[in-house]
Amino acid sequence: MKSWVPALGGLVGLLLLQAVLDPSFFVISARDGRLVGSLIDVLTRSAPIVIVALGMGLVIATGGVDLSVGALAAISGVIAACLVARPETSPLAPLMLGTPMIVIFAVALLGAMLGGLFNGFLVSKARIQPIVATLILMTGGRGIAQWLSAGQIINYQSADLAWPARGSLFLVPIPIWLALALLTVVALLTQAFPFGRLIAATGANEEAAEYVGIAVGRLKLVLYGFCGLCAGIAGLIWSGDIQAADASNIGLYSELDAILAVALGGASLSGGKFNLWATALGAVLMRLMTTMLLTRGVEPPVAMILKGLLVVLVCALGSPVVRGWVRRTA
Repeated sequence: MKSWVPALGGLVGLLLLQAVLDPSFFVISARDGRLVGSLIDVLTRSAPIVIVALGMGLVIATGGVDLSVGALAAISGVIAACLVARPETSPLAPLMLGTPMIVIFAVALLGAMLGGLFNGFLVSKARIQPIVATLILMTGGRGIAQWLSAGQIINYQSADLAWPARGSLFLVPIPIWLALALLTVVALLTQAFPFGRLIAATGANEEAAEYVGIAVGRLKLVLYGFCGLCAGIAGLIWSGDIQAADASNIGLYSELDAILAVALGGASLSGGKFNLWATALGAVLMRLMTTMLLTRGVEPPVAMILKGLLVVLVCALGSPVVRGWVRRTA
């Protein structure tokens, strides 16, 4: 439960502050078959980062990191957009004419997952340091996305492709459902089954994990592939939200947001300790902070600085050193 305290405390504190500054923030209504309101907007906008942070959290728990999630999100969004819009300058233009949308989704997600598996291969088999291995696709992946889109912004009009971002189910926006469903399934797998212990053991002491029979290489390969899949889902949401695919901007800086969400969730960035529910709270906390600052008229550059200071404060509150100091002075 200690891992919940920083993110949950920060989230509750900001919500209480917002209740004082602007009570209308909590007003929720239904419009066009979908819930609308500032609070719903925060949850909807934070959903893609929650999804990316899930994959990032598991990778970090093994002692690694994935800096390429933003680029993989761009690849996924560009593949889906090109297969729908079929721009003449794209190498994907002649492919899959009239293909069902479910296949387009699958191909887009497969492209991102293959990038994650490539990262996993470099880390687990080639034994390249994770920060170096994933840096390859962080830069090269953007190049692949730009090549697929021929350096253009791909605009399209497709309600089906925009559904993951703009659709709703029982009035709740689809991005929230996707984040909640994925979070529930992955948290169940890591908490109710030995899978979570294998991940934690690998991050705590990889050599010892190998000695007791854990297939560390295979485990890392699977987790990096899953991280790529999560990035692909987020890329479809970001692209569908504006019905366009911009290879240069889809998922930009999302790797940093995901890492910060994991840190706010009380996970150890050196591996061995993670809490996916707390990670999700960390992602929502960062989005809430950004929304509050921008709606109060704070300039975006200043908002980024203040968000960074909040992250430092929340992480400091979760530090054993700070908690020990508080106990001694209380």
